[in-house]
Order: sequence, then structure tokens, then C-alpha cells
Amino acid sequence: MQLKSYVCKFLLYLYLFSAFFLQAQEKYQLKTFTTDNGLPHDFIQSIVQDQLGFIWIATWDGLSRFDGYEFKNYYHKPGDTTSLPFFSTDKVLVDKQNQVWLFCQGRPVVFLNRAKDCFTPFQKTPFQLSHLSDIALGPDQNMWLTDGEFLYKLNVDDFLISKFSIKKDTNQLTDNEGSVPQIAFDNKAGIWIYCWH
Repeated sequence: MQLKSYVCKFLLYLYLFSAFFLQAQEKYQLKTFTTDNGLPHDFIQSIVQDQLGFIWIATWDGLSRFDGYEFKNYYHKPGDTTSLPFFSTDKVLVDKQNQVWLFCQGRPVVFLNRAKDCFTPFQKTPFQLSHLSDIALGPDQNMWLTDGEFLYKLNVDDFLISKFSIKKDTNQLTDNEGSVPQIAFDNKAGIWIYCWH
């Protein structure tokens, strides 16, 4: 009889507990945006929000800044070094200084000059960084870049760059010809380089 009492109390607590959490859930509204709403392209590569609340969207045909109401688009203009370095933007990142960085594969990394509303190539480095395959913002809030041969750590506070060699696995089962090295971080801040074709 006492077991039945415990089971009833358990079920009552479970019911009250679940009812509380079901009521506490927030309701979200889903809205879809396309080129009809002002995006430069419907194929999106990367999305990030800056500290001012702007949503930055890297697409197959340019970069878009969304303020919650409308899109402001940035495009590649051949011959204009202050525009995007290429029409397809692969990744947009925002660092702890609220600096917007843009990566177009195989092109120099650029950052947004907010005062002039244009892009500036990152050139404060003794290393040639024009054939990069990926950039990532690490758990240490520094920018990490790779070209497949080296890994570069960009300190966003002072723009100092450290260069690390990547030791390749000689026991690979597949040929990496044509592969694109990418950067990932695990939950212990370990850095991983992986390749996709």
C-alpha cells in the first residue's frame, strides 16, 4: 500500500514539474527570408550576430547585413579593392572586439572598416595568407587560419600572428588531392584539422 502511495506522489510531482516547464517555454516565430526579401542569394554559407545586434549573412553571391527590418548587401566589384574579394563569401565571423571578418576561399581575409563602410584586406603579417582554406574563431577568442600546410593564430587584440606547422598523417587511407582543410575545436579547446572534398 505504501508503494502505491509513493508511485502516486511521484506521478503527481512529475505531472506538476512537466506542466511548469511546458508553460515556461518561450514561443518563437519562424520567418523565412529569400532574395525576394533582399538577400543577395538564397544559398547561405555562414551566419553570425555582432555586438550591435546586426545579423551578418555570408551567401553565394555576397554578404548581407540584416538589422531586423531590411538587408544591406555588399558585393564583389572587380577592380575595387575595398569591395568583397570574391563574389562567393564562405564565412563571416565577429571577434571579441566586434570586428567583422570575411573569408572567401583562396582569397585574402578582409575585415569591415565600419567608418568607411568598406572592406580592408588584412595585411599586418609577415606571412603570405592569400591561399587560405578556412578561418575560425577559437574558444580563446582569437582567429585561427589554415592553408592546409600551416595553422596561424591571429591575436585579435594586437594583430600578432603565430605560425604552426601541420604534421600530416603518413598512414592516411585516402589521397588528399583536392581536399579542403577545415578548422574545428573540441569541448576542451583542442584544435582539429579535417579535410573534405
